[in-house]
Amino acid sequence: MRRALARIGLILGIALIVLSSVPPSRSTMAESASPTAVTNTLYLSGSGYLQVPNAPALNPSGGLTVEAWVRRIDTSTSCQTIVGKGYQTGFWLGICGNKLRFYSNGSLSWFDGATAFVSGEWTHVAATFDGTTRRLYVNGNLDAESVRVSPLPVNAQPLRIGADVGDIFSTYPFVGHLADVRLWGVARGRDEIRRDMVRLFEAPETGLIAAWHLEGTSADIFGNHNATGVGTYAFNDPAAPSTTHHPIKVPRLFVAPMVDGWCGSGEYGSGALRLRLPMWLDGVSYPPSPVWVNIGATSSNVYVCMERVEVGTSAMVVYLDPNNGGDAWAQADDRAFIVRADRTSQCRQGDGSGGYVNASSCDYQAVLPSSFEFEKSAEFRFPRSLLTGSPALFRLAFAHQGVGGTAGSDRVWPLGAAQNSPATWLTFVINDIDLPRSDSGNPTVSVRHSPDVVRRGTTVSFTATASDDVDIQSIDIIVGGIARRTCDFAGTNDRNGACTFSMTFRELGRQYYSARVVDHRGRIGFAPMSSFLVQVDGRAPVITIDHSPRRPAIGASVTINATATDPSGVRSITINSPSVRRCTFDGTRTTETCTVTVAPGGRRIVGYSASAIDSEGLSAYTSGVSILFGNTPTATRPDTDQDGIVDDLERLLGTRPDNPDTDRDALPDGWEVIGLDFGSEFVNLPALGANPLRKDIFVQYDYERGAKVEPETWPYVIELFRRHGITLHLTENERPRSFVPGRGAIGAEQAAATIDPATGQYYFPPKLSWTHHYIYSRYFPGRSGAWHHVTIDMRQCPEDVFDPDAPGCFDRPIWDQIYRIVHELGHNLGLGHGGRTGSGRQTRIGDIVYYEGAWNNTNMKPNYISVMNYRYNASHLCYREDTNQWFAATDFQSGSRFDLNEARLQENRIYELPRNVQCATADSAFVPVFEYSCTDPMGQRWIVLSDGRRTLGRQRGGQTRADTPDSDWQFTDLPSHAPGVDWNCDGTIQTATVSHNINGDGIEGMWGTGPANEILTSPDDWRGLPYGPGSGCWIVRDSSEAIRRVMPDAYRNAIGRSDCRIAPAAGMSALNAEASLLPEQPSAAGAPLNVYPPEPIEENDISLPPIPNLEQCNGVNDDGDDQIDEGCLDTDRDGIADAIDSCPQTPNPDQADANANYLGDACERPTLASLTLTPAPGNNALAWSGTATDVLGYNVYRQCEGEDTPALLGGDFPTTTAQSYTDATAGAAKCQYIVRVLNRNGVETDERIVGSLPMKVFIPLLLKQ
Repeated sequence: MRRALARIGLILGIALIVLSSVPPSRSTMAESASPTAVTNTLYLSGSGYLQVPNAPALNPSGGLTVEAWVRRIDTSTSCQTIVGKGYQTGFWLGICGNKLRFYSNGSLSWFDGATAFVSGEWTHVAATFDGTTRRLYVNGNLDAESVRVSPLPVNAQPLRIGADVGDIFSTYPFVGHLADVRLWGVARGRDEIRRDMVRLFEAPETGLIAAWHLEGTSADIFGNHNATGVGTYAFNDPAAPSTTHHPIKVPRLFVAPMVDGWCGSGEYGSGALRLRLPMWLDGVSYPPSPVWVNIGATSSNVYVCMERVEVGTSAMVVYLDPNNGGDAWAQADDRAFIVRADRTSQCRQGDGSGGYVNASSCDYQAVLPSSFEFEKSAEFRFPRSLLTGSPALFRLAFAHQGVGGTAGSDRVWPLGAAQNSPATWLTFVINDIDLPRSDSGNPTVSVRHSPDVVRRGTTVSFTATASDDVDIQSIDIIVGGIARRTCDFAGTNDRNGACTFSMTFRELGRQYYSARVVDHRGRIGFAPMSSFLVQVDGRAPVITIDHSPRRPAIGASVTINATATDPSGVRSITINSPSVRRCTFDGTRTTETCTVTVAPGGRRIVGYSASAIDSEGLSAYTSGVSILFGNTPTATRPDTDQDGIVDDLERLLGTRPDNPDTDRDALPDGWEVIGLDFGSEFVNLPALGANPLRKDIFVQYDYERGAKVEPETWPYVIELFRRHGITLHLTENERPRSFVPGRGAIGAEQAAATIDPATGQYYFPPKLSWTHHYIYSRYFPGRSGAWHHVTIDMRQCPEDVFDPDAPGCFDRPIWDQIYRIVHELGHNLGLGHGGRTGSGRQTRIGDIVYYEGAWNNTNMKPNYISVMNYRYNASHLCYREDTNQWFAATDFQSGSRFDLNEARLQENRIYELPRNVQCATADSAFVPVFEYSCTDPMGQRWIVLSDGRRTLGRQRGGQTRADTPDSDWQFTDLPSHAPGVDWNCDGTIQTATVSHNINGDGIEGMWGTGPANEILTSPDDWRGLPYGPGSGCWIVRDSSEAIRRVMPDAYRNAIGRSDCRIAPAAGMSALNAEASLLPEQPSAAGAPLNVYPPEPIEENDISLPPIPNLEQCNGVNDDGDDQIDEGCLDTDRDGIADAIDSCPQTPNPDQADANANYLGDACERPTLASLTLTPAPGNNALAWSGTATDVLGYNVYRQCEGEDTPALLGGDFPTTTAQSYTDATAGAAKCQYIVRVLNRNGVETDERIVGSLPMKVFIPLLLKQ
């Protein structure tokens, strides 16, 4: 074989010939496509792009190549991005001045190409960089070259297709079509780029990081780096030139071409039904390369037309291996079809030893036109009867011989092929399946895995199901970026298909999988990327941090300890302080500790945090904690507000020295910065994420087995609070069921004081009562309620049935779960069924801070649109007229509405509601709606739905909710009246005021009767929440028999002191006389001490009857129309409604949340890319770049010459939401600035520093473990 291969390269001795020209109207590259081409390419109008989350692989270190097919439709000279990873710090390929531009490593590394783009034509572009030389290629030709010695870029920015990232002024969006974008971790050479220019990769290739075909989908072909669309984008024609290989599919033609030497427009198909392959005629100036070879077939013949051949070329040849033998030498059945310059043709056959001889017989045509100008073309036909392979695979090669008039100067396709060796030619097949027939769209595929929870050693089954409107060709199941199983479908009408695959997983960590379907025309569909965790527990490690001493003197050394625990083992712990300490472990132990000791010098505040990685590869991070040095009040350094932090330190922290609760969350600043020191016990609130500048609510949620809320419930609740500026911190625990037949089940107060036999600890640690709210959901039917704690009943049963497993019992639906948790937690936070009354004045009892007021218990108010109101158990109600669709969002009232005086109701007033508040999570076509009760002149009770100017619907009511069928809603033939509200339901709008009862009985019955003289207020819920802390103080002061029945004295004594003081070490003292709490008085949170019902009560009389076509943004199909969350905002278009999306502006369809804090992994750690300072005395201007979506904002700190510690600037939290800030308070001294980005929970996750200070010594002392 080696001797035979040594002879490869012998060519035919054929004389020079001259061929005829191709008319000027010949098709251009804009028409190029193939039957298996990218057929619905990405179209961008300048207001959208695709984004790929950052990953280490997207920062290659061994070399870089970026490739794409580009079709511009905007010929402006502005810069437009093809692929960008932040040109300021990373790489960028785009077009500037209508020529290619490449940034190889940051903002100073750009250089331009020379070739101008032609509007409307597909152009292949590539940029390569090996750390030394940068090259640009256009259509496979070297366009520019530049030497620049530098490392390859590395940054944390996402990769974008069609736009850049990181520039505060522009994303430089692309306008036009993009297709087949590829990223390589090697610098590819010219011939490699040419060889694969029109090849669609379908399997991993050495060095290929990702390939985005952009054919109706933004997925990476290997599933490792899928992109998500942002803004306006579409997938539509025209088709791009890329085509599948191995084999290359030859399209069936509608009509047989005339073999006349003209590659006529349309003869070889168009769009997705045209196959063209490129060849390069290096060494000649005309025609420009590449030139193209067209191939098509009918039922009886194969046709080849070779376009735009150079004038001096001696011959054009088509080589055929009819049975795909792939021999080293052309055999007797292999053919060479030749046409010469003199228009003579010849058919030759292989001699088996490296040469060709005349064929004894041959059915073929090889034709040149009779005239030419500057170009010539050749056209060939040979019969399909020559193709003898089974299946009918064959090989082809093409040659331009004697290019430039030089004998032996041949150009061959494929690149590197030998004209006498079929082994070097490529394989083709005729696509007879793709007969001309209607085909309206791309195929679709979905894939799932089983079981849901995957432990180490589990065998996982994957099932992919696909469909197409005509025919499926194949389904691939892709796991870990590799196509593990391909299922082929041989029929011609396989409109549906399934493929299965199983494998066993032993390595811990997250596994990604997807599926791909190919239809009969080679069009591709992808399933969204999915993942599962091969786990021991599937959770990130739990980290606890602490430091000692807790109150260090100025200059004293402090030891920081971080302990991580995880069942899979701990791999590493990192402590981030002014110096970084990283401890690594072998991963065999479930608990590890890392320690560092720091000596702060003159610093008054030192911040630290910790992170840990477990053996599953999951990471966890703590919030930042501040160590305060010298935090002891003196006569000259007072603690004015007595919150436990001296005034000068509060100014550095950004908290107010004259307010013990700067953020008004009823958690004093000292608790949130230092913690609660009870002497023998310490509640490390800052380590739990407390922030003295942003409202925090801490909740422990315990649930009985089988009584856990649905997975979408807490995401909704936490996102609801987050949108209103409150971080809700949640811990969850499963408990055994407590139901005992004949005795019922325990409530939250009794559960809190229950001792867990496995740990010997109370379910709810007593000291947490000061800071946390406790919610207990039980496997029991009932009404739910709030007392000191919250009880949620998760089962619904027929009336007077209290056995949760009795016939007719079922789990409450998700909307009801959300309603109950938000409603009852609202009680615990200080709201009644009508909101809250009182001044809201800050008040203290001992060390407790709360806000004066009490429950407003006037229920059923039409103008109080809050989940606290029984009338609005569906809460914020909205309507879309064009689709007759209703929308509801569980929420508190934000802002005050109009007050209503029942004795003087104005019917001719337009009662407008704020759409951007009430319908904030619905699309803009919805309008806000309120409801009211009325009785018409005939005595009929009604519930009426109104948008403030017209009646949208009504329901006939009975005496009670039970008397009112759910179906008895009326939305047509409604009373027609002038604009306004028909408060008395008489069918007309009165100009004079009317008197009418519009809130039922004002207690629990919207159908009930009551006086018509109430003034119904409309308080703002969110403005004051929360009104008090946890219930610790109120429990120990509650001496009622009821509390003693459910909470033993031992538990209540363990909570703390009855004077509501924590301990002397807390550093707080009462500012006012202690207030006594009699049993009938509200607690600080406003909850009367006797509100929780002793017996279960059904809710039949308090809920709004279901409205047809009502959708709530909760991840389920509420209205039964087989659609989920239609009409709900989905800003990042990841398929998850904003109301439950853990990253509403960052695509994360998997909602991955390894540390279970309900903030998605995709947006938990926003980053900063750059920071610049433009100094001017009294006007220092800062500008920065970095993550701009799903961030709360940016904190700016300043430390100037002579100052010990950076101070937070701006007076607000965060300092700014823009990516710039001007410090107008700086003097002439040298200053250093720190900018930190905050995630949506208000946690600082990354920083950049600019400016300079005189050298200060700060040496952390690092201790071994």
